[in-house]
Amino acid sequence: MCDEDTQGHRGEKVAVLGGFVEILQEKITVLAEGVQWPEEIDVERAKRAEARARERLEQKETGIDIARAEAALKRAIARQNAVK
Repeated sequence: MCDEDTQGHRGEKVAVLGGFVEILQEKITVLAEGVQWPEEIDVERAKRAEARARERLEQKETGIDIARAEAALKRAIARQNAVK
């Protein structure tokens, strides 16, 4: 996410949900699996998803898919940050 590019253009926040970023001196390329605009995000739902993911990660029970819980946590945080 960039607030302003080198030529003074204003940017917009979005939640990028997986993918890759290439940063070069003159440009940034984003290849995203998914993107959500702030107006598409249900903030309360994202907060609940964050709480569920944190709870799963804190339980440390066998059978918990840690990678999946960490990915869910990152998505929930990205969504909330896009709205701020």
